[in-house]
Amino acid sequence: MYAVLEEIEDGMACLVPDSREKPLYIPVTSIPEPYEIGDVFLVEESQGAQEVYLKRDSDERERRLEANRSKRKRLLNMSHNKKPDKKN
Repeated sequence: MYAVLEEIEDGMACLVPDSREKPLYIPVTSIPEPYEIGDVFLVEESQGAQEVYLKRDSDERERRLEANRSKRKRLLNMSHNKKPDKKN
């Protein structure tokens, strides 16, 4: 499963999984350094979910950023090309 590093507060990191599962809260010391908010990690849980292993996926982060840029550009183009409504 993939998860995005959403925030760090009081020594705990919040990772939001792609699935609709609840966020994961893990000690910030468990995150491979260097890291930054928005990093994408491949999350592997050990049996019984006792431990969580994270592997940063920089290619996946770039793929997601590019997809968001493309979507934003498409949406902006749609709004610029929209014809004004005729009012009588």
